[in-house]
Parts: sequence; C-alpha cells; structure tokens
Amino acid sequence: MIGLAKTALRSSRRVRERLTPHRILFHHIPKCGGSAITRPFRMRSALSFHKVDEDGTLNMVDPGGEVGHFARHDAAFALKRDLCRYFATTGTALVQAHVPYFPAREGEPLDSYDRITLLREPRARFLSHYFWDKGRDNQNGITLELEEFLDTEQAHAFGSLMTRFLSDHAWPKACTPEAVEAAVQNAARFRIIGFLEDLPKFAEDVRAGYGWKMRFPVGNKGSVSDYDSILTGPLAARLDEVCAADIALYERLFTAGR
Repeated sequence: MIGLAKTALRSSRRVRERLTPHRILFHHIPKCGGSAITRPFRMRSALSFHKVDEDGTLNMVDPGGEVGHFARHDAAFALKRDLCRYFATTGTALVQAHVPYFPAREGEPLDSYDRITLLREPRARFLSHYFWDKGRDNQNGITLELEEFLDTEQAHAFGSLMTRFLSDHAWPKACTPEAVEAAVQNAARFRIIGFLEDLPKFAEDVRAGYGWKMRFPVGNKGSVSDYDSILTGPLAARLDEVCAADIALYERLFTAGR
C-alpha cells in the first residue's frame, strides 16, 4: 500500500508539473494592486499555488504585539523568505508573498523561479497604504491624522517601501540613494516588473513571457487623481519629501520600461 501511495504521489506531481510548467515567485508589494493582479495568475496555477499569509506570519513572530513595528516586520520577512524557499522545494508553481527581493542560494529550487512584481506611483501607493491602515484595529493600525503621520518614522518607511522591497535594505537604509541603486540593480533580476498605471504593457509582457493572454481587474485601488486634493494641497511638498526614495526608483524604472 505504501508503494502504491508513493507511485500515485509521483504520478500526481508529474501531471501537475505538465499542467503548470512555469515557476513564479510574485513579490507582492503592499497597495500596488497585487491582490487583484495575481488572480489570473492563480487561475493558471490553481493546481499548484500558495500565498504566504501576512497576518499569520506577523502573529507567529510577535503573537502578543509587543515587538516594535520595524522589528516585527523584519522578523516576518525572514520567516517569509524561508517559507518561499520551502514552497519552492515542493515544486509549487506560483508562490505569492509580501516579501522583499532576496537572492536564491546556488542550486536550490528557488533559483529556477521567475520573479515578478508590480509597482505603483509612489504618492498614490503611500496614500492608499495610509488610508487602508487608518483606524484599523490591529497591529498595523494608524491613529494619527495625515499631517501628524508624515512626521513619523513609519511614514518614511511607507514612502520608501518599494525601494525596501527591491533593495532589501531595511529601515532606515531604505531611504538612501544607495538603496535606490541596489533596487535598480535587483530589478534586472526580475522576469517582469509591471506598473499599475500601465497594465496593458504588463499584460503584453506576461503574454510574451508565458503565452498567457490575461485581463487584469484591479481592486482596492485609488489612482493619483483620487488624491488630487492632497497632492495639490499644503501637504504635497512634505509627501514628496517622504516618498523621495520611491519616487526616484519609480521614475528610473518606469522610464526604462522595466
């Protein structure tokens, strides 16, 4: 019986690999539209998909909510890196996680995975993130009004989050020009980097890379125009300053068409 079970398992895995031949790690940067954008990817990989649970990993590293914001997230990132490596060893076709870029070790299964991510206009991403967490009753909840929040370390972390994810430079180094340079260099290691503001180009890149024709619905999205009153108001200059690293990164990558 054990022999039959092992044979059935191997056969099942071979079928799954034929049906889902591509291996992808989607680095999901918060509030860049990734939840909606990955739905078509998940449909293509329905037999072999895993999303690393965000709240679950945070609760594992800090069940009592006693660790500071940055230490908690850095510990969760380390755990998520290990989980991504684990699911790669199982041959999971699509792994999705709120995890910064990290290099695969030579010879490990993750080394054969394509990396994909999606970026967003930095100020819109920042404001979407702020309003998403504003008043939430959990460890990520924000109680401060925007004008006060812009003076906090957490605001500067929000404003450099895309740089943090592509450079893997922890706060406060993620705000530096060196982190932006590291992020640009790591961007070259991604198979596809899309932009929420140009989803047709992202769809073209996916079709060219994998032969998949996809439509990308977008949920939980606020465009730049949705925040016009803030972007043209008295807080605009401070918002630009807080988001300086991500603005520099976004402009370089968007201009380069990465």
